[in-house]
Amino acid sequence: MSILPIVDATADAARISAAAVDGYVVWTTEDGAPVLQTAISTGRPVVVHGGPAAAGAGVVGIDNRAAARAIGRLVFAGARVPAVLSLPLTGAREAAVVAGPEPHEVSFPVTRERLLGFAEAARDVGFAWADVLVAACSTNDAREAQTMAVELVSRARRPDALAAMSDELASGALRALDAAGLQVPSQVAVTGWDGAVVSRTLGITTVAQSMREQGAACAHHVLSGTSTDFGDQWQIIERASTFPPPPSCA
Repeated sequence: MSILPIVDATADAARISAAAVDGYVVWTTEDGAPVLQTAISTGRPVVVHGGPAAAGAGVVGIDNRAAARAIGRLVFAGARVPAVLSLPLTGAREAAVVAGPEPHEVSFPVTRERLLGFAEAARDVGFAWADVLVAACSTNDAREAQTMAVELVSRARRPDALAAMSDELASGALRALDAAGLQVPSQVAVTGWDGAVVSRTLGITTVAQSMREQGAACAHHVLSGTSTDFGDQWQIIERASTFPPPPSCA
């Protein structure tokens, strides 16, 4: 097995095509990524975890949109000011707070599908997506998430429900809320994503998915061409960071 870090589109393309490998597992990237197209052009087996879908490559991952809609309905129910703590929106990886960003303009498919699901969840419980603040982080980093969460809770209309796109981001948000003296979930409800160890340690309600099994499925796809549908292989684990759902959202 060879691990090829992606650092620069031009240099990476040459390294990818020259690599002495039998196939490629590409970890979640953005639409039109040169590295993915280069891997496909070699004619070797290619599979992408999380997307994007591309001719000549398989895709392994859950239905992010459905999962986001489900956990969004849980965390946004009963809220007055819902917000989202997001993974990067585009390859520029700019940290910013945006009101109701257009999901179809987001180039990372995992982020895009989750935003679509959160937008549906917001509308399901009575909010206009244009009124929902999305704090996009440049990386999946708890420290940056803490900084972005501080910015959110410092606003006059402080969010009282925060849906994070990873448990790592949610853990940073919890630190920000604790430092601000805000109680979870009575003042701010929080959810994460992935079912990571930190979610159990901190009591974060989360979308659990088996990354290990998905990684193994990626390897099997490249080695033997077999495919596994993980679309519905996720579940919401409710913990102390949210209230139980009302009957209408059960």
